[in-house]
Amino acid sequence: MAGLFFVKAANLTPFVPASQPADPKNVGSGLDSTLLFPEVVVPVAAPGVADEYGLHADSPADALLGVTLLHLDPTDRPWMSWAGWFTHQGLALPEPTRAVIYNNYALVLQEALAGRGVALAWRHLIDDWADQGHLVPVGPEAHATSTGYHLAWPADRHTEAVKRLEAWLTDLVAADD
Repeated sequence: MAGLFFVKAANLTPFVPASQPADPKNVGSGLDSTLLFPEVVVPVAAPGVADEYGLHADSPADALLGVTLLHLDPTDRPWMSWAGWFTHQGLALPEPTRAVIYNNYALVLQEALAGRGVALAWRHLIDDWADQGHLVPVGPEAHATSTGYHLAWPADRHTEAVKRLEAWLTDLVAADD
């Protein structure tokens, strides 16, 4: 998928909230939703970084303990962090003595693309870059079953236009799988 987008038009206010509870009817007060895809997080790096550290898609999680990790600021965000990813893999991430923490996911990906370290990436958001060889998976995926990406709308506004958008996005996501 070529990325996510937001739609706002008169009488049509659906949006795609990230990392909300997987229950499609529980994304927020007064909202209904459809789960578009679950959260699948994978560590990725530029091919040169993967080669430098001998990393590949089948690398064990502990192989990443000695590499430069690019951190997304987890403050007040529901994103999976490196600590959460390592916990998901049955490991503890040692507290870094020094770290650069980015407050924007686009910056994290730019740093990974530039070869400055390994980033956590959300599968549906980076699949095109991975398919083109710009980023390569360098460890196991983490499937966060309690979170995902939803199309949401006010519960009292499931209009024909929203239903058409819902069908189109569901078909688009299904075609990508």
